[in-house]
Amino acid sequence: MKKTAGIAMGLVCLVGAAYSLLAAASDENESHRERTLRILKQQDRIIERHDARGSRLEEMQDQALAGLLWNESMEFIYEALGALALPAGPSYGNEYTEPRFARLNDYESPEALTDIYLKSHAVHFAVEHNHECLVVQEPFDYPFAKRLDWWEVAFDNGEVADLPDISPGPFSSQQGRYCIVDYPVDHEAEPVALKGEFFTQLPDNVVALEFSAEDIGSTKSASGIDVTLVDMSEYAYVIEVNEAQSDALPLRDHDIVGEAISANGRYVSRNSNRSEPLAYYLEFEVLLDDLVDRLAAGELDEEQIRQEIMAYREEWAQEEHIHYKAFGFNGDVDTARVTLLARSEDAVEMRQEINASVFSRHALITDEDAVSSLLYFDRPVYDDRYILDGARSDYDSDELQSLIEVRKEQRRREYLQDHEYGDRVFFDYPAVASDLFIDSLERYQKPGKEGVRFFDAEGNRIALPADHEQLYRFMVSRVEYNPDTFPEYPARLEVTLPVQTAPDIVKQRFSLEALPEGIEIEGNALIIDHASFSFEAAGLESGTTSYFFAKDESERYLQEVTNTSLPTESGEAREIYYFYGLPESIEIWQQGEIEVIKLKMDTDLPASIEEQESALEA
Repeated sequence: MKKTAGIAMGLVCLVGAAYSLLAAASDENESHRERTLRILKQQDRIIERHDARGSRLEEMQDQALAGLLWNESMEFIYEALGALALPAGPSYGNEYTEPRFARLNDYESPEALTDIYLKSHAVHFAVEHNHECLVVQEPFDYPFAKRLDWWEVAFDNGEVADLPDISPGPFSSQQGRYCIVDYPVDHEAEPVALKGEFFTQLPDNVVALEFSAEDIGSTKSASGIDVTLVDMSEYAYVIEVNEAQSDALPLRDHDIVGEAISANGRYVSRNSNRSEPLAYYLEFEVLLDDLVDRLAAGELDEEQIRQEIMAYREEWAQEEHIHYKAFGFNGDVDTARVTLLARSEDAVEMRQEINASVFSRHALITDEDAVSSLLYFDRPVYDDRYILDGARSDYDSDELQSLIEVRKEQRRREYLQDHEYGDRVFFDYPAVASDLFIDSLERYQKPGKEGVRFFDAEGNRIALPADHEQLYRFMVSRVEYNPDTFPEYPARLEVTLPVQTAPDIVKQRFSLEALPEGIEIEGNALIIDHASFSFEAAGLESGTTSYFFAKDESERYLQEVTNTSLPTESGEAREIYYFYGLPESIEIWQQGEIEVIKLKMDTDLPASIEEQESALEA
């Protein structure tokens, strides 16, 4: 056995940035920072024991058996540290997502949702890197486990060509994209359809339960399944699922879905998913040390080692009706939402062929009648972007003072690269409709030199040298700084932020019976002929950024499939927007006036990590 040099430092770096940590047992009065520091120390202890174990194994005569235990120790430590510390939430800002099962509310059943999903695939024919490619576009993320295999391309001359399982072949394939390397048929032929097979097992019952931090230790039940919130931290939570009383089929790992809702009501993206309790790893560490002791005493052979490790794992796997799950997220967790996908013996299995038409812009240019037949989808898929339905255009200065989330991050100095800033203060802007018009990179303008001020613990402003680039900088939506390089350790930060807002977005609505001149609807296609359409005649401004939306009869926004701009003899563009569903009205949005307001953000800064550790030990 050869011990890898520098393994301890590599493992420390693996977990050094983990600041949201979850233990199996914790004091409910323990602060987030106290828990962080306690678990960091526990990580250090595990790494030290791992290194000590490796040193002992290096000295043993039977290096074959020593190598077997070293491999187990290596596998253990990566899994244990990952289980001990769930990632620390966002690095550059909270990352939000859409609720996984929200589309179930749009259709009468999972079967109806699946039917829409299968019939709404769009395949685009495009040229990429000098290759003609078929690019598959899903209408939405399918919420259940599925298998979808594409296997054949049909061409307009009646010929077909198989898609290989792997390259090389006439097609170079990757997920959702198939590029023709060696044309398998007459090159004059164009692909018209992509064919494949879809399979899924639909749940009989979709059950959702919600927990808050006050529910730690409590159990909620549905359909004979008990879910207990074991623990919850700022960016993660742990549950135990007991299905002993359920009549449904045993839950599989992917039948237990963990989501998180932030305090602002938005869903936070998930970044980790663990299925073993912390005690499993901590007790396995005890077993490893015992095996090393017995190997050193000459009391073990290879069969005994393998049997004892297998017995340990079987012991933990005995209760099949118990499931332990830990979930980590890229943002703050206010509500834990657990969804169970229960199945009976009669659960629906769907297996069917899928035939997706290929959309070619070339066909539009050469055949005017193609407008109403290409990419025709008459069943609705709704645009689920948070900023469309009911979101504010923007906020005024008084509202933003409280709505902008101020978040702080510290990193240990020994893990920083040259020229990296150790501490960061983030200013997370709330989700607003003006995000359509104002890019996140442009939302905050850079404060002037006097716009960023640091203060010491006594409240005195810290005088900084003219060349402060090594001390701090403003980047997009955050202040990054190196507190150890300041003349005095900074305890408070004031930032005067110039912020771009668009509080008066203009929204013009038109029914099908009163469309402006130059705009028409053909099926699911919105066609704008700029030779005759005038923004001014529609009560809007020309020369400004505009968005076109469509609503169906339920007054919900339809999701766009794609859009294209075609040349015409007049020289004015002819724009075509395709939607999933049939529009009953359209809306045109423009940003209105941009207002720049100045916010004064005032926030306390954390003490050094070393000071916090010393205070915890005291």
